[in-house]
Amino acid sequence: MGIRAALSETVITPPVGIPLTGFMERDKVSQGVHDDLYARALVLEEGDEIISIVSLDLVSVDREFVVSTRQLINEMTGIPEENIMIAATHIHSSPNGFLPGWGFKITKFPHVKFVRCRDILMEPHAKVLRDYLRYKVAGLVYETYLKLEDAKIGFRKCKIHKPICVNRDDPKGIFDPDLVVMIICDDRNDVLGLLFNYACHPTVLGYTNYLYSSDFLGYAIRLIKNSLGEDKIILFLNGACGDVSTRFTRREQTFREAKRLGYILGTQVLLLAEETECNENIEVRVASKEIVLPLRSLPKLEELEKEYERAKKHYRELRKKGASKGELRLAFVKLEGLRDQIERVKLGISGGSVICELQSIRIGNSIFLGVPGELSSKIAINIKREAPVNTNVIIVGFANGYLGYILPREEYEKESYEALMSLLDIDAADILYKESLELLNL
Repeated sequence: MGIRAALSETVITPPVGIPLTGFMERDKVSQGVHDDLYARALVLEEGDEIISIVSLDLVSVDREFVVSTRQLINEMTGIPEENIMIAATHIHSSPNGFLPGWGFKITKFPHVKFVRCRDILMEPHAKVLRDYLRYKVAGLVYETYLKLEDAKIGFRKCKIHKPICVNRDDPKGIFDPDLVVMIICDDRNDVLGLLFNYACHPTVLGYTNYLYSSDFLGYAIRLIKNSLGEDKIILFLNGACGDVSTRFTRREQTFREAKRLGYILGTQVLLLAEETECNENIEVRVASKEIVLPLRSLPKLEELEKEYERAKKHYRELRKKGASKGELRLAFVKLEGLRDQIERVKLGISGGSVICELQSIRIGNSIFLGVPGELSSKIAINIKREAPVNTNVIIVGFANGYLGYILPREEYEKESYEALMSLLDIDAADILYKESLELLNL
């Protein structure tokens, strides 16, 4: 039996004047639009199975937003809620209101203040935007569903070790270099669009940027569309980028640099797409499960405050001796992590457990494994290594919820930014790893 497919996209750029998210240091609302943010959707139907994958140019999607949006999509299309994957691209120049625990409160316009909170800080702009995007996304999937046509699908994979990104804690450390392209053609072999997956924090632009932008990913997508055709839909799904970024590969934090790195990535995607052969006999299967992960119990407030003062002194000493930008950044983000732990203790966010979802969508021999957070490279590489034989595992981070950094237990001893910021207990990654492998074998 053949497969039917369709893709669509729509602009989701909010009004100027809403706070951006992604960096604690930002102190004012968005100032303009450099390039639009998008929602993009893929719907696939094979026999009695129908699925949808949605990519959103947001920093993350929280569980409540995912559940309520899935319900709307189901009402409009009949696609089972558990067959819908909603994933954020992790754009840091996107609107406030979708990152659990982080919020920006407008103090005296245009000034904002970063606020640590227990869940989503429901400022008036956030509530309106969230309600609007639910219907925007559901309508997009409905539009896509109505366009289903006979199709063919192909996959291709390569490794990119440099120069786009590396491990952001250690430029010589491990990271997942896989670039995967899934190309979708109609029954005449004309390209409808493609999906690509790569693991990297889209943070060429820093906290001094106050314009909406999809960073270097936007440049990659525009290059691909310029080559394949403006009517082609290009979806991006981020991978296990918890410890991967452009920190040590970017030359500057400018749009010019975002364009340079984006064009490098886009060119690699086009080269893979050119080599990909499509097949109409593709099986689609979906599986998902809810798992319980332990949350981290933090030290007492007094201990954290003393450690923060020591870290602050170290940072000042580095600045005084003229340390490199990379060294300064590592020291500064440790400060951010300790400050975050202090705020969490004050809010009583310590200990307990959380329920989250793992999801797998098998398309042929490839499995999209949706993980609700920022998975570390080591865990992702181990999952791929231990997956069933002849299975191409594609890790999708920021999918169907957000739990923050998901790290192997040895990372907690290093006191990196990711380890300090992680909400999860030291045993959480082992549980997620085991449950992921079980899900891949269903």
